[in-house]
Amino acid sequence: MDIAVENLQTFAVADSTKALYNVGYEHYLKFLQLQGSTWSTFQLPPVSENLLMRFIAYCESNKHLRYSTIKSYLCGIRFYYLLKGGVNPLENFVGKPLPKLKSVLVGLKKKHAIMPKRIRLPITFDILYKMCFLLRNCIFDSYTDVLIEAACVTAFFGFLRCGEFSVYDTKKFDQESNLCLSDVQISNDCIFVHLKKSKTDPFRYGITIPLFKNSTDICPVVVLQKYYRLRMSIFSNSESFFITNKGDPLSRNFFISHVKCTLDKLGLSSEKYNGHSFRSGAATTAHKARLEDHLIQTLGRWSSDCYTKYIHTSPDVLRQAQIQMTSTLNN
Repeated sequence: MDIAVENLQTFAVADSTKALYNVGYEHYLKFLQLQGSTWSTFQLPPVSENLLMRFIAYCESNKHLRYSTIKSYLCGIRFYYLLKGGVNPLENFVGKPLPKLKSVLVGLKKKHAIMPKRIRLPITFDILYKMCFLLRNCIFDSYTDVLIEAACVTAFFGFLRCGEFSVYDTKKFDQESNLCLSDVQISNDCIFVHLKKSKTDPFRYGITIPLFKNSTDICPVVVLQKYYRLRMSIFSNSESFFITNKGDPLSRNFFISHVKCTLDKLGLSSEKYNGHSFRSGAATTAHKARLEDHLIQTLGRWSSDCYTKYIHTSPDVLRQAQIQMTSTLNN
């Protein structure tokens, strides 16, 4: 029965969140080992307010992590201690936040608030177009070029998050949640991509995203048909839809590293882009194309108007908007 309860607890957290929590917890264990802490196999690792404060300082000073990442790591520590011991190490015995720990977090947040924020730029259709043509001229190898182009095009036209078509750990591919070969239906005019779960679908009802044929050189149907034929000729027995040249499920790190390499070859600053740049770029492109708000919201599967934060507005558009504002003058 305890195992059944633990399984239900783990189902409450998305796989991508669990992966981040696991990284945070592993960092904490390494920190404890550096501190000289020991514990038996049958014990939970030691935890206290002082240890957690020193862990925060270690992450900030030694690992150069930002406030948001450190906060997520603490949530990961809390998750595992609640899961294994039923204790929240971030609170005292009456359920209140640990005062000194809270003070350190506030100080960290204020310190990082005055630091320059990381720039995360969108991969718009213009950039995607250049990436695809560069990949068609062989950057990596004949298979990987086709794979990366197919993944990029799918991510862009599907408004996908990186975790919806890749895995965090190739050894932990899960047919119940990750994108499988059976989840993609290919026809002459449309590709149907079925997501068994996503961030906006926490109860796993599933959603099918259509990728329609278009009249451009960057057509998702043509690109995915090409990848599918090549993939099936080499890896016909693999479950994952996106497969690397070594036969592994496409991992987030593999995808992002190859995307950054492609961007570097285009002369762009790859450090300003990440896995979310395709979803952000799709929203930005849709806005630039003057799609109606409700269509952008539907395409990106947003349940609220939070999609607006993904739209990057250029200075030229802002300048034109200010000029238009002056036209309201009554003569």
